[in-house]
Amino acid sequence: LELKEFNSDRLRWNQFWEAFKVDIHEHPIPDIQKLNYLLAYLRDRAYVAVEANQLLPAIIT
Repeated sequence: LELKEFNSDRLRWNQFWEAFKVDIHEHPIPDIQKLNYLLAYLRDRAYVAVEANQLLPAIIT
């Protein structure tokens, strides 16, 4: 995968999310694996926000 990390820069969110969708989200892999990939590419406040969220599976589906 050539996905770049997302470091909480709001101006780069759309670029990150579009790349994440193509590389990971739209593939038929389990939701928990998608979540693990997402967490692996998030940094700083973005990582903390997603990891702390009680509804993590809802983010992926």
